[in-house]
Amino acid sequence: MTKDIDKNDLPSIKHYNILKKCIRYNDIIDAIDNNKRTEADNWITNLNTYSLDYLNKYSDDASDDNSNKHCRDLIYLLEYIKTRITVSPIFDGQNVYMLSNIDNFVKSLISQGYEKCPINSTDNSELYTQNRRHLDDLCEDITYINEKLNKINNSSQCKDIKDHIVEQRISVKEKYNLNSDEYFDVLKYYSYETFDYIESIIEKIRCNNHNRDASEGASQSSGEYTPILVVLPLLGIILISFSLYKLTPLGQLLNAKIMNKIKHWKIISDKETDEILEHTSEIPHTYLQDKGYHMLYNTLGDA
Repeated sequence: MTKDIDKNDLPSIKHYNILKKCIRYNDIIDAIDNNKRTEADNWITNLNTYSLDYLNKYSDDASDDNSNKHCRDLIYLLEYIKTRITVSPIFDGQNVYMLSNIDNFVKSLISQGYEKCPINSTDNSELYTQNRRHLDDLCEDITYINEKLNKINNSSQCKDIKDHIVEQRISVKEKYNLNSDEYFDVLKYYSYETFDYIESIIEKIRCNNHNRDASEGASQSSGEYTPILVVLPLLGIILISFSLYKLTPLGQLLNAKIMNKIKHWKIISDKETDEILEHTSEIPHTYLQDKGYHMLYNTLGDA
């Protein structure tokens, strides 16, 4: 059975998790946060190896646009790590070696053929801000969604995907509206003329059927079992009553009561029968009818 597309399949999430794992992102952040200078030095020494391992994962990628995006993702993350190193007290202002090591690696990518992974030979901090990264990620996800639109609309995780994308769109558009010119080149990576194209794709996420079908199925199943739910309590009452009769003193008491009634009726009936037989010739026919009536009345009355 084909797995439904979920939020973690969005490339901005999926590839970013792979990137952080490849370059040991958690190691350097942990070293900075917990004043582990030796671990930080070890990370920067191995940075080139970590980074190239990540890029080589996608060296055979059929799409040049995807390869360029992986390159940009790497630089976005390295620029963020640089800001953390700059403000960290563990280097006592002696962070030039680490920062220059990162810059030198990024410059080496110029000759790697990443045309849509622009690299400034002096400073990339303005090209690779976190705000630009968020727009870049949103555009990447929108392209993916447009290609997989039918599968996403029929996915059980469709609502989760749409909620995530709408949230990202709101956050990104606030920054975009402040200075659209700053982000125009990011849109051009994807051949988007304006932000409106992003909006138009989001509107196509309609989450067709999954939640509705699930609720209808639950309702139908509930209706099918309603008669059973009614019968079961009645059956339970009967079984409990039978158990009380057979296994408790209440059953013996009821038996004794019934037997006493039967004996009482039998004594009365026998007495009346003897009296009739002894005086049959002396008793008028109407008397016999009255006696029969009273016997019947007494029997019913005792009951």
